[in-house]
Amino acid sequence: QDGSYSSRSGCMILDVVELRQNRWEMKAKREQAKTLREVNEGARKSKGAFEVVVAGARPRHMAAKPVKQVETVQLDKVIRLVEYYEDDNDEEALVKDWKTMRLSTADTDVAVKLLVTKAASGSLAIIGALRCLVASGVVAQAAALQVVAAKEAVLSDLVLDFPKAATTLEEIRSALAC
Repeated sequence: QDGSYSSRSGCMILDVVELRQNRWEMKAKREQAKTLREVNEGARKSKGAFEVVVAGARPRHMAAKPVKQVETVQLDKVIRLVEYYEDDNDEEALVKDWKTMRLSTADTDVAVKLLVTKAASGSLAIIGALRCLVASGVVAQAAALQVVAAKEAVLSDLVLDFPKAATTLEEIRSALAC
C-alpha cells in the first residue's frame, strides 16, 4: 500500500494474509463447464461453484488433532460480556454473567484462549476482565497463566498479527499474578 512493493508482489502478500485468516484454506474453482441444468442440480446438492481445500501444511503450533470448540453462541456471549465490561466496568455483573454460562473446564479454557488472543491485539478492557475473572475464582489462575505461556511459545507467529503482543502478554501475566 505504501508503494514499496510492485502491485504483483502486493497482491501475492494479500493472498497469503487472506489464506492465514482463513486458517490456510482457500476456495478452489471447479474447472469443468456445466450446462444450466447441471448448475441448477448442483446448486441444490452442494454449496456452489467453490470447494474448500487446504493450501499448505498446518503451522507447527497448531495441534494435528482438532480441539473441541465451544459453541459459537457461547463464544459470542463471552465477547459480549467483555464488551459490556468495557462499557461499564461492572466486575460484579461480569462474574455473575460468566457464571450463568456454566462453561465446562474445557470450554472455559477455549474462552480464555479467545480472550488472551483478543487481548494481545491491545485491548486493555480484556486484560481487566481476565484479571477480574481470575480474582473472583471463576477462571483458575493457573489455567489462565498456562494459556498466556502457550501464546508466548508462539509469540513469533502472534506478532505478525499483533505487533504489540509481547508487551500485552507481559501485561496480562502481571495482571494475573496479583
